[in-house]
Amino acid sequence: MEIKEKTKKKNGSKNQLKSRSERISMTTIFIFSMIWAVLVFYPFAWMIFNMLKTRQEFYFDPNALPTDPIGNLKNLIVVFQDFDIPSMLVNTAYFAIVPPLLRVIILASVSYAYAMFDFPGKKFLYYLAILPMIISIQGSGTGKMKLWLQWGLYDKPIAVILTSFSVFGYNFLVLGGFFKGCSTSYREAAEIDGAGLWQTYLQIYLPMAVPFLTAFFVLDFIGAWNDWGTPMVYYPSTQTLATGIYAIEKTISEGGGEWSRDYPKLFSAIFVTVIPCIILYASVQKIVRKMNIGGGLKG
Repeated sequence: MEIKEKTKKKNGSKNQLKSRSERISMTTIFIFSMIWAVLVFYPFAWMIFNMLKTRQEFYFDPNALPTDPIGNLKNLIVVFQDFDIPSMLVNTAYFAIVPPLLRVIILASVSYAYAMFDFPGKKFLYYLAILPMIISIQGSGTGKMKLWLQWGLYDKPIAVILTSFSVFGYNFLVLGGFFKGCSTSYREAAEIDGAGLWQTYLQIYLPMAVPFLTAFFVLDFIGAWNDWGTPMVYYPSTQTLATGIYAIEKTISEGGGEWSRDYPKLFSAIFVTVIPCIILYASVQKIVRKMNIGGGLKG
């Protein structure tokens, strides 16, 4: 009995130490997470507060709260009317939706075929997929520009569709691994029921990959939405929000006249560029959380 009581006391003290150390570690993580959240959110909040001010209010005290936030919402209306934000939105939506959507469709099909079927050159395809992850392609811009000029595609937004067929790299390896982890029982059962290859793919396997495809699309969308270099270099006549914000910033910072030093207008334009990305991520975050590397049950 005495031995049992001593053992219980030792186990109890160990549990207390473990729970205490867990509380300390979780508290530390929480504190650092809150500090990080504040550091990330503060510039965005500061921009919103100053967006809702007049030019005079901003220069008087940029850290003060706006005195008439509802009345100064007109900054958004002025930006839309005077800086042609609607056309920038349309151009940016084209660059941020069409290529990522095509890339996701092609990526899913190629990854499924690679994972589920054996064919000549399959190993070569795998090495070709990891090649962009090993060799830097940062110096390929000059060659791409020369090719665009020779083909007559320079400054033509339709040419961006050609870049949508590049599906190799990290996303291909992740999605291919997911399909490889899926049980073949699904395909066998579908074949018994008379389903064809495309029907099996579209109705059984593709829905299971939706969280992955959604995550890939969202990340690609955000990257294309905020891309400044590609439209500026290859499509200079097509103004997107990223290149438009640059032009607005130069007008406000360096130009004279009506918009000289009117930074609340600049903050309003930046706010317009941020909101779509936030709305998209907030609307699909539950789908992204369903990502499961397991790929279904086997057996």
